[in-house]
Amino acid sequence: MFRELLQKYIAGNATLQEQAQVEEEIEKFEALNEYLTDQFEAAELPEVEDQQVQKAARRGRQKIFLTAFVGAALAVAVIFGAAWCADRYFYYDPTHGSLQEAYGADGNFFADICVLTELTSPGYRAMGAEAEHTGLGAYQLSVMRNDPQGEWETLRGTLVRGEVDEGFLESLWSFPPANAFGYATGRIVTVTEDGKEITTQPAEEQTYYLEGLRALPEAAWGSLYVTFPQPLTLEETAKLQDRYPELNFQYGAVAGSDQWGQTLGFQLNGSGTSRPEQLLAQYPAIAPEGTTLSNLERAAYWQEHYLALLEYLSGREGFLETFANVNGISSQTVQKEAERARKEGVQILGICVEGPAKQLVDFLEQEETASRFVADIWLSLAR
Repeated sequence: MFRELLQKYIAGNATLQEQAQVEEEIEKFEALNEYLTDQFEAAELPEVEDQQVQKAARRGRQKIFLTAFVGAALAVAVIFGAAWCADRYFYYDPTHGSLQEAYGADGNFFADICVLTELTSPGYRAMGAEAEHTGLGAYQLSVMRNDPQGEWETLRGTLVRGEVDEGFLESLWSFPPANAFGYATGRIVTVTEDGKEITTQPAEEQTYYLEGLRALPEAAWGSLYVTFPQPLTLEETAKLQDRYPELNFQYGAVAGSDQWGQTLGFQLNGSGTSRPEQLLAQYPAIAPEGTTLSNLERAAYWQEHYLALLEYLSGREGFLETFANVNGISSQTVQKEAERARKEGVQILGICVEGPAKQLVDFLEQEETASRFVADIWLSLAR
């Protein structure tokens, strides 16, 4: 019975109650060892005149003591050593990986967070990630990032034997709003009174967002999601970006990526954070590029950049199982999207742009859109 319990403890599969049972037995063993040691120390040898007999008795006592001590030490070492190995190889370890500590991050943790954030969180930029080892299989986590308004925020949480606290994950998952790309992906369906299903955004809803932006004061800024009647090529997306230099093109949602569950995309403005040099050596296209490239150069870069993000993340199974086990995201689905994008090419079904409300109004008045959604509004003195 105890042997089976010990094996579960070593493999990291024991429940909290079972862990407590094993640790209680270890404590008993240590207490017994201390007791035996005290008894041997206190034992008085019978008075024997033969000095050889006395020496032999002392040697016997020392041998028993050493055997008990070494046995206890080995048992504890084996248990904790095996538990350490199990925690390292059976669960995601944010302090271990092929990348050395860089940019205030540990192992691959910063690279993992950085790539996941760019693919799934429009407007957010990971600026750093740290993991402090606090015990067997336990880590204190912190992720530093900028939100879409450029405000700095630090997310803190814990990781214990592959389980991340829910509050940390809910803050980390900054997926696009449902209304952002829902019409384009067929996830939003409106049913009329006569039972007819409509998968396009009603005209009055589009007008609502346009009129709302027009009514805002001059100092108002906004974050706007739009989709297009037909997906844009990357070159068309680059030309669109050039027509509105005062707007910040935050994110491009890739057409076809949603078939695996979660719409994926990438930064269009080239202002991502620096990546660890070891990561760039293996995936050069992950490096962020500015918008000074020509349309053709930018389109070619975006294609390679998106594929590099997918190829890196598809090999991070432990990270994805721990931090992104939602909306169908897994190493298998990321790999499938990489294969699809490589075969069919990368097109943009929609974008997220940010800027002054007046410029957003100009954009909506001049460009043909299939759907639109204003995600946020704030006041800014920036010119």
